[in-house]
Amino acid sequence: MKKNGARASATSRALAIGRMSAPVSHELNNLLGAILANAELIDRLGRREPLSVSAPEILPSLVAPIVRSATRAGLLTRQWLEMSLIDGPAQAIELLDELPACAVLLEALLGPRILLRVDLAPDAGSIEVQRGAWLLALADAAANARRSITRSSGHGSGRQGEVHLHARRAWPDESEGLVGTDFATICLSDDGAGISEEQGVALLEVEGPDGFAGLRAFCLRTGGRVLLRGTPGVGTAVAMVLPAAGRRAASRMYLADPDGL
Repeated sequence: MKKNGARASATSRALAIGRMSAPVSHELNNLLGAILANAELIDRLGRREPLSVSAPEILPSLVAPIVRSATRAGLLTRQWLEMSLIDGPAQAIELLDELPACAVLLEALLGPRILLRVDLAPDAGSIEVQRGAWLLALADAAANARRSITRSSGHGSGRQGEVHLHARRAWPDESEGLVGTDFATICLSDDGAGISEEQGVALLEVEGPDGFAGLRAFCLRTGGRVLLRGTPGVGTAVAMVLPAAGRRAASRMYLADPDGL
């Protein structure tokens, strides 16, 4: 029975990663295109005889996009590979460092028309989780947010919607009943179609791309829980309440830039 459960879980994880492969591949293709285009321009400058006087002034503007795209592609590839490696021991993950880096993966899954905001509270601290499973849970929440926004018809032809990723120390009512005294809450909210309270309860039991059963199972395995709240026509918020693994007093807030890191 336990073997069948493990096999079903592995199949579910493989399907989830497979569904996310298209947007990630598309983002990597865009980054490689930017690298190739600028590298070709540099090559053309180098072939000129004599070298143009303006070349030294132009080169930095051509090299910078290559470095930026290569760094972004490297982060995305590393996170994608780590997401597929979901076996191994739990480790401390510093949210103030990890979540800004995860913006690269989340932006790829959300697409260019959905704006990602990352807001880290001073007391966000760190969590104790298996890294690959954590990345997969975060990516799964982002994929659900994208579907919610896509289904909503209340957005214009410009930005399709917005997703807010927020991390902070868990409030007492969020961790009530859990074993331990210190937890962190990582919340992903969107301004999509939204759900009712009854729908939220039901979705926690639904497997596959339209449900949150996988996310719920991950949180339970770590000793935490998932909270799902929403309002029809307003949006949905998915909060992972996870055991903390230390604190660091710092605060960062930024608007994720599709052209930056």
